[in-house]
Amino acid sequence: YAHDRRVIHRDLKPENIMVGSFREVYLMDWGIAKIMTEEQENQQMESYDSSKKKSISGTPGFVAPEYILTGNVQFASDQYALGAILFQLVNLQGHLSGDNEKVLLQKTLKGQLECIQHLKNAIKIPKSLRAIIAKSMSHDPKDRYDDVALLAEDINNFLQGRETIAYKDNLTRAVIRSLYKYKVATVLSILSV
Repeated sequence: YAHDRRVIHRDLKPENIMVGSFREVYLMDWGIAKIMTEEQENQQMESYDSSKKKSISGTPGFVAPEYILTGNVQFASDQYALGAILFQLVNLQGHLSGDNEKVLLQKTLKGQLECIQHLKNAIKIPKSLRAIIAKSMSHDPKDRYDDVALLAEDINNFLQGRETIAYKDNLTRAVIRSLYKYKVATVLSILSV
C-alpha cells in the first residue's frame, strides 16, 4: 500500500511490526519514511555511483547494501528489509552475525549472510522458500522482485503449494506438483489401470 503511494519506509524491522488483537498488522515508526516522485527515482537510478557516500538512516542489518553505498533509497531497499524479516521468521535466528553496527554494515556490503537454515537442524526449509528469501535479499537490487507485490504473491504461491517465481519447477517437480494437486484423480486413475 505504501509503495503504491510512492512511500518508502526505510526502517522495516521486526520491532516495527505490531499485531493487533484481531490479528491485523500495523507497520510502525514512519519517522524516516520518504515520499518518492518518479522523477527522483529515475534520477537515482541514472546517477548510481557507489563512490558518492551520503548519510544513511535505518537499522544496521536491515539496511540494503545499495543504500549503504550511495545513501540513495529505492523501493527495492524496503524489499531487502522484508527479506531479512522473513529470514528471521523462517530460521528463528538473524541473517547477520556481529556485535556492532560497523560489522553488520560491512557484512551487508559484502553479502556475508548466514546460511538459510533453521535453528533446529532437524527442520528443513523448502528450497522454494529459501529461494524467495535469497531473491528478496539479493545484493543487487535488480535481482530482487520487481516490486513487493510480487514478493507477497510468491510467498502466497509457496503457501498454496504452487510454483514460485524464485524457484521455477523443472519437469519432475511440475509433474509431481500436478499429481499432488489432482491427487483424487491420480489415485482413481491408478486404481482403474
